Amino acid sequence: TKIVFTITAYSNDKLIKNLNQEQIKSFNNVNTLVITGSVNRDEEILSSLHKLGLVISVTTFQRSTINQLKTNLNYAEGMYNLVVILDAKDSDGFEAARAIWENNLSGNLILLMISSNDQKGNYMKCITMGIDHYLVRPFDNIELMNVIHDSFPYIDRSETIDRSDIKTDIRILVVEDNKMNQKVIGTMLKTLGYSFDLA
Repeated sequence: TKIVFTITAYSNDKLIKNLNQEQIKSFNNVNTLVITGSVNRDEEILSSLHKLGLVISVTTFQRSTINQLKTNLNYAEGMYNLVVILDAKDSDGFEAARAIWENNLSGNLILLMISSNDQKGNYMKCITMGIDHYLVRPFDNIELMNVIHDSFPYIDRSETIDRSDIKTDIRILVVEDNKMNQKVIGTMLKTLGYSFDLA
């Protein structure tokens, strides 16, 4: 039996961006615009970006945001290298991403979507709109740092995140009977600089 049907399929190829990034050799060379929802700023994410040393500007998404991006592309000094779009239940980050895509700006910027409202199909939407990375909350600062390293390959890999606020003298007991979970939790805690006991 031969059955014929049609489905909509999308390429998983990311948009190739012709960006000159050789001058970006440190986190503090990454000029970043964070686009938030109109309700409130996400201080936790902004804090994570600050800890990496990124130079950050924050705006809420409005019609004028696109003009702000277009104007900014004309300035060599202070030009945005990275745009972080925050997606949440109360503010659809894909509205901003769609406007950036429709105004042909996606090819000129590294785009990172951070979502606290992960939905089926979000990753494919990111690919079709020229978004380079999609992070789902919760995530740790190491994941964020790896995303920045992937996007800006000339940054010195020896640069690390600010760990001054980590209290490594805390005594942690991990109670878990699944061996795989023990390994995963153990690896995460070691990465963050904590020691622990297992039970």
